[in-house]
Amino acid sequence: MNRALRPASTQNFLRPPGTNGSTSSGDPTDLNGSRRLATQPPTNESQKSVAGTLKFYLNMTDAVEAAPSIGPKTAERFVSIGVNTIRDFLQTTSEQMAEQINFKRISADVIRTWQDQTRLVCQVPNLRGHDAQLLVACGIREAQELAQMNPRKLLNMVGPFSDTKEGMKIVRSGKKPDLEEVSDWIDWAKQLRPIQAA
Repeated sequence: MNRALRPASTQNFLRPPGTNGSTSSGDPTDLNGSRRLATQPPTNESQKSVAGTLKFYLNMTDAVEAAPSIGPKTAERFVSIGVNTIRDFLQTTSEQMAEQINFKRISADVIRTWQDQTRLVCQVPNLRGHDAQLLVACGIREAQELAQMNPRKLLNMVGPFSDTKEGMKIVRSGKKPDLEEVSDWIDWAKQLRPIQAA
């Protein structure tokens, strides 16, 4: 399902207080193996082109279920604690959400990983959820860091990871990233949009 974001070029995004960007080994798929519900379509801004061919696939006003790695059943847990939108998800600390959800498989580290994936898709045009999952799993958690990467170095990180069990869960039946694709990620990150979780 494609999701686009409204341009927010005049806004600035801040990481929620109390987050430190540490890594996690959380499962990149929905914890319950569920497919996303078709009953929650993306916003009316879907597929809106920004700067020609650049599109943003996640909007701060989208339902929390639209975030990478969060499916319908996991989204219900977030909604039950008042985290309804991507904005809510990025503004609330991972520790606070983990404590309120109180589910063993949804730790603060796992939520922080999901927040980093979500932030990348919100900020980097054309970046998809599975791309962000691969990047975060390889330790690339910030759009600014991605923008400064060397394409071959990035491919040397992402390529081997894509062959691991965890990497294959993310790639699924899709094509493994190649030099052209990771170069695109870097170029797109150079056109990141600052956003503010207001």
